[in-house]
Amino acid sequence: MFALIDCNNFYVSCERVFNPKLENKPVVILSNNDGCVISRSEEAKKLGIGMGQPFFEIKKIIQKHSIFVFSSNYKLYGDMSSRVMATLRQIFNEIEEYSIDEAFIGLQSFNNYNLDSLAIKSRQIVKRNTGIPVSIGIGQTKTLAKIASSYAKNESKGIYIIDKYNIDRVLKELPLSKIWGVGDSLSKKISALGINTGLDLKNISPKLIKELFNVTTQKVIYELRGFSCLHIEEASPTKAIIASRSFSKSISNLEEIMEALVNHTSRACEKLRFQNQLCGKITVFVKSKAVIQNDNDKLYNNITYEFNSLSDSNDTILRTAKNCLISIYKNNIAYNKLGIVLHGLKDKSRFIANNLTFEDKCSENVMCIIDKINAKYGKRSIYPASQGRNNSKWLSKSELASSFNPGILLEID
Repeated sequence: MFALIDCNNFYVSCERVFNPKLENKPVVILSNNDGCVISRSEEAKKLGIGMGQPFFEIKKIIQKHSIFVFSSNYKLYGDMSSRVMATLRQIFNEIEEYSIDEAFIGLQSFNNYNLDSLAIKSRQIVKRNTGIPVSIGIGQTKTLAKIASSYAKNESKGIYIIDKYNIDRVLKELPLSKIWGVGDSLSKKISALGINTGLDLKNISPKLIKELFNVTTQKVIYELRGFSCLHIEEASPTKAIIASRSFSKSISNLEEIMEALVNHTSRACEKLRFQNQLCGKITVFVKSKAVIQNDNDKLYNNITYEFNSLSDSNDTILRTAKNCLISIYKNNIAYNKLGIVLHGLKDKSRFIANNLTFEDKCSENVMCIIDKINAKYGKRSIYPASQGRNNSKWLSKSELASSFNPGILLEID
C-alpha cells in the first residue's frame, strides 16, 4: 500500500501559520513580481478566483470581498516544506519527496495497522508540529494513492482510501486527463480509441496500449489494476543548483546587475554547503525583453566556467561569477532577468580533507561560521557588502509580502 500526503493550499497555509487571523478568510498568493495567482484558499476559490489568473483581472473581486493578498515568500515556503518532510520522516520509514508540498509514503511496514486510524494520527502530528493541514490518499499503488488524494481534499476528515470495494466506482467517474501519468495531451490520443474514463483504461489490453503508445502508459494500466510498477524513490543528490529571479524593472546598469548576481550566487553557495556538496562548474546567464536592432546582441546570453578544483567557497565562486557576468554584459541592453547555475556537483564527504589547500581550509572555516550565524540570527545577518540593500531595483516586485504587510487587506484606488 502507498499513501500520498498533500499539504492543503500550501502557500496559503504557510501564511496562516504565522497569521492566525487569516483562518477561514479568503486568501490568495501572487507569483514573482505579483503577476498572477499561484495559491488560493478554499474561500477564495468559491469566489471564482482561478489558478494562474492575472492579478489585474481580480482587483475588483478582491476589493469587493475583502480578500487578503500576499506576494510569494519562497524562503518561508521552503522552510515550512522542510519542517513537514522532517515530521513525516519521524513517522514513516519510506518517503519520497515528490514536490514542495507532496510526499509519497510506502506503507509496507504498516500492514498490520488500521490505515484509516494511521492516516488520522499522521494528520494530527503534522498539524501539531508544523501548523500545516494535509490530505492523505491511500491506494495499492502510487497512481491510486495520487487519485485518492484528490478525493481526500473533499472529505471532512481529509482522508480517502481506494480499495477493491470502491476502485471501479472511483475510476468510472475519473476523466483520463486527471490520471497521474496521462494528462491532457495523451488523454486526447487515448480517447480516440473510445477510452474516456479511468475505468475504461483499467480494462483495456495492456499489450495493445504498449503497442500503440509506450511501456510507460502500459504501467499506468497495471497501476490502476493494483499491481505496483512505481516504487518509492529515495532522494537523489541534486545535479544542479539554480538561483535566478526576474527584475522588477529592466536594468542596464552593470553595478545593479552585479548586485543581483552577488545575491543569487551567495544564496546558491549557501544551499551548496547545506547539501554538503562541491561545485565543479558555474553558468551565468542574462535575459532581455528589449527589441534589439543589432543582430550581434542577443536577448539571451550565457557563459560556463569550469573550475580547476571543486569548491563551495563564496569567495571563489563569486569572483568567478563576476568575471563571467562582465564577459557577457552589454551596456546597450536593458536586462530583465539574471541567474546562476552551480553544476558538476560532487558529494563533499567523498573528498579527502588533506587535498584542500591552506586557503581552502581557511575559507571553509569562515563560511561555516557565517552559515551558523545566519542560521541562528536570520538570513543576511552577515553578508557581502556587494549584495547591497533590500531596496534595490533588481528585486522582484513584492509589495504585498507578508513580512512587510502582515495580514493587511489590500486597498485599491
